[in-house]
Amino acid sequence: MSQNQILALLADERFVKWVKSDDPALKEYWSEWLREHPEFETEFKKAQQLIRSAHYQETYRLHESESSQILESIEGQLNVTNPRRSYVKYWIRGVAAVLILAFGVTYYINYNNEDLVAGGGQSELVEKTAAIGSKVTITLSDGSTVKLNSGSKLSYHSPFGLENRDVELDGEAFFEVTKDPDKPFIVRSKSLKTEVLGTSFNVRAYRDDGDLDVVLVTGLVKVDFFDEETRVEKILNPNEMISYSKTTKEVKIRRIEPEAFICWKDQVLNFTDESLPEVIHKLERWYGVKITVSNPQKREWEYTGRFDKKSLEHVLLRMSFAEKFTYSINKDNVTIKLK
Repeated sequence: MSQNQILALLADERFVKWVKSDDPALKEYWSEWLREHPEFETEFKKAQQLIRSAHYQETYRLHESESSQILESIEGQLNVTNPRRSYVKYWIRGVAAVLILAFGVTYYINYNNEDLVAGGGQSELVEKTAAIGSKVTITLSDGSTVKLNSGSKLSYHSPFGLENRDVELDGEAFFEVTKDPDKPFIVRSKSLKTEVLGTSFNVRAYRDDGDLDVVLVTGLVKVDFFDEETRVEKILNPNEMISYSKTTKEVKIRRIEPEAFICWKDQVLNFTDESLPEVIHKLERWYGVKITVSNPQKREWEYTGRFDKKSLEHVLLRMSFAEKFTYSINKDNVTIKLK
């Protein structure tokens, strides 16, 4: 690997702008450049990864004191006694800036190469969580975004994307994945593996839920359900949902309108023909409360409703008219009495 070529790409403002913005005109330019210089494909991808890295902006810059030392050393070796009063100072400071950038980026490259030895080396495990009653948005260093639903956890190794793009999910998350044909984006959960190249999709895989679901919005994904007894692989197309029952081992694929299943990421609470236990479970997770129901076997529910950024009080009031119950709220404890 040529560090000089990596440095040249990192110092090119057009390259940095393209990686950060994915400008169509610049994309065409750099795609043509890569076709003409296939021998630099490794350096090209390494420079992209460095720019996207969450650590890049902080790591490649030297401290102000270190930058000053380099500048003073150059001035001293050139015997410039008073650079502030000479036009030479502009040339010196230009050279110093290039050297400082080169030194910082070289240090960053070496630092990551030492940490990311074969097999992943000593990369750091990162865990992001969304507490009960909250949502969290995460931007990974490859440009992919993840929105975690309430009570969910996402784990991955940092720096992310240098060796692979694997994450582990416990809970529910919506993914918008940056395309990289050489590195599929893999979401692992208990009994579930979802593999994509670049797409948007939703995974619901809470450990304490009876079903696992994957909803595909755009692109193409391969879904792999497995346990000690069975293994099922399926390909999903846009506007399809695949569900796996941990109890019966049954797999179902059906056509859906994805919005009803991903609207949670926009703070919309949605119910579609849901039973009383399903409604209670979703409310507890959404609002971070404990709900007690009297006479829960009185009758079956098939509740449908949609609530856009509404309070628990508002939701229960609306539900109580449709499902005939009274309720009381005492801090984080809710009691529902069916009529």
